[in-house]
This record gives sequence, C-alpha cells and structure tokens, in this order.
Amino acid sequence: MSGIVRQDDVRRLNQFGLLRALRRHGPLSRTALSSLTGLSPSTVTVITNSLIERGLLTDRLPETATVNKRGRPQVLIAPDGNYATVATIRLARGVVETALFDYAGRELGRRELRRRTLSLAPESIVRLMVELVDGVAEEAGRGRANLVRIAVAVEGIVDSAGRLLLSTPFADVHEMDIASLLEAEFGVSAEVMNDCNAVAEGLTWTAPEASGENFAALLMANGVGLGLAINGKMLSGPKSSGMEFGHMIYKPGGALCRCGRHGCIEAYAGIYAIRRAVAGQDPNVVIEDVPENDTLVDIVEKARRSDGPERQALKEAGRAIGNGLVNLFTLFDGVPLIMAGASTVALDFMMDEIRAAFANQSFGREVEPDIVDVYPDAPKLMRQGAMLKALAAYDMSLPDQVELVVEADGR
Repeated sequence: MSGIVRQDDVRRLNQFGLLRALRRHGPLSRTALSSLTGLSPSTVTVITNSLIERGLLTDRLPETATVNKRGRPQVLIAPDGNYATVATIRLARGVVETALFDYAGRELGRRELRRRTLSLAPESIVRLMVELVDGVAEEAGRGRANLVRIAVAVEGIVDSAGRLLLSTPFADVHEMDIASLLEAEFGVSAEVMNDCNAVAEGLTWTAPEASGENFAALLMANGVGLGLAINGKMLSGPKSSGMEFGHMIYKPGGALCRCGRHGCIEAYAGIYAIRRAVAGQDPNVVIEDVPENDTLVDIVEKARRSDGPERQALKEAGRAIGNGLVNLFTLFDGVPLIMAGASTVALDFMMDEIRAAFANQSFGREVEPDIVDVYPDAPKLMRQGAMLKALAAYDMSLPDQVELVVEADGR
C-alpha cells in the first residue's frame, strides 16, 4: 500500500530542492534552476520570490548579477549570507576546532585548540566547545541570535540518529549525548557525525563530477577511516555510524591500536603507528600526544633518500590499507576512491602495495583501485561536510510560503 503524499510536503521538498541546487552549483538563474530541478518556471518563480522576500535568498549579487544572453538578462540568485549562521565543531585526539559559516556557506572564522584530550571529562569537552563557538561568533560579529544549527564531526563512533558519541579515541567517554548538551546551551538543533562521513558528505555536494553518487572517501591521517557513499547517501549501520574501516583486523594479535585491540589496519597505517614503527618503539604501546603532521613529512623525505625503516613502515601502511580495501570491495562492488588526509603525501610509497593487494582476484574478477582525487587537507573537508549537512538540515526544516500564510492567519 503506497503512502499518501501531502501537498505541503511536496511544496517543502520543492523548496528544499531549489536550495540544494543553489548550494551545489552556486548562483543560478531561475531558468537554470528550472532545468536542474525539473520544476516548472512558474513554480521556481513563486518559490524563489518567497525566499527572497523572507531574506533567505538574494538576487543582488556583486559583479556576477546577471547572465549575459540574447534578450533580457537573467538575474542570478543565491543564498543570502546575512540570513543566518551555522557552527561546525571538529573533535579529534589532541584537537578541538570550531568554525562559523554564514547562510551562503562562507567561512566567517575559525579557532583551533591543540591539547591533550584523552583525560578530558564530558563537562570539560562541552565547556571547550561552547567557549570556542562563542569566541568565533564574537570575532565574526555574529551573536548567538543568528545561530540556527550546529554540526559536530568527531573521530569515533556515533549513533545512527546523530545524537550520541558512543566511543572515541578523542577522550575516555562513552554514550555522551553531545547533541542534547549543545542544544541545551545554544537553543538550536545540533547533530553529531563521524568525521569520515563528514568528509564523504562534503564530497557528495562538491565533487559529484569526479566521483558520481557512489564512492569511498578514505581518511589517511593519525586515524584511518572510510566514508562510503551509495546512491548519494552515506552508508551507516542500523544503530551506529558503522564503517570502522581502520579497525578491521589486518594482522590478528598484531600491533596495538588506539581502540584497544591488536592488529587493526590503523595500528599499521595511522600516522602514530608509522612513527612508532620508524622509531622501533614497542608495538604494544600507544603514546598519547598531539599529532604533528610535520613528523610524517620528515619520514617521507627520509624514505625518498634510502630504503630504511621509513620506507618499510610506509610500505607496511600501504599493505594494511590495500588489504582492507580488497575486503571492503569483496562485500561491495568496487567504487571510485577519494583519498584524504595528511598521509596522502606518502601515497607514492603505498600504491605498489595497495595494487599488489588488489592483484589477488576474487572469483576471477579484476578490480583496480580507481583513485579519482586526492585531498591532503582532510579537516577542511570535514568542516565543509559538517557545514553542508547543517545547512541542508536547516533548509529542510523551513516552512514553505503557504505554511507561513496559514500560521500568520492563525488557522
């Protein structure tokens, strides 16, 4: 039995579709919006005029205000940055970062705090997040009244509802209701997402030409993780964010991982693990520190000069990653790969090992690692993904023009 589609739901979805097109493609004319969304020109005109009147969109853009075509110039429309702000927060081991974005998706300011985080209590984590958000907002000249949503990208496992931080190497906390704590403080909706999913989320908006709707975003940094997009949506488990790629077992009983288990992919491919192997440290010990990417750059430079422990550690990282990708593509069809993170500077040392892992055919099928793009700055992608997720959620919550009229009439 098919469900009944309510007319107000259709109107709201049409409104959201227009906003989504503008966020994905940038300023557009009404004609282009009609072509991209499949909505009639009259429907596009009604919706955009309503959104302009309400202050969400603007047709007064500097420089590129019109499209030069024959006949009457076409006015470009875009989200109005002054309408609202959203905040993003990134939690990773050794790092707490927040950024503020306007309604057009432009970054207004950012703050990053580097410190040892493993011993932080839940109340200390919340206090740090609140102080950073307020500090960035004050610097940007935007108060709390302009804030409409908060999105948190965290290194760890979150529940599928986007509310709870279930487990993380960031701090010794479990089932922390970050969303509710932030909502109580700021009075706006908040959500929590896995940092790898935040990377993939941003790429579904900004890089569809390179990857399409099906791709894997592999995070290669101090931690190792993966966000998997299938048909344009992030894949997750029924209860949690799932896809803990870095904690798939590579060598049973092997080196200690930050998660507490032995032999994980991350225990060989994370920056901390590579440093540990190069230094000849005890593989059963993980030393908490604030990760510095400069150390990896130094390791890569030494690996280029000679076949020493640096080169061997990077090759081992490649073997671990390749093994995990082959296992992943045994469960799912092969999809384009997007590599992100500081460790991408060492890809040339890892690729031979990754390809060697793929050389072992599964049921006679040849699968090649298809790398379509590389992004060294993973934190930028996380901010971008969290920001776009927050804006999309807010856009979807907006009433349409008819709902506003009904509400105003009190009926």
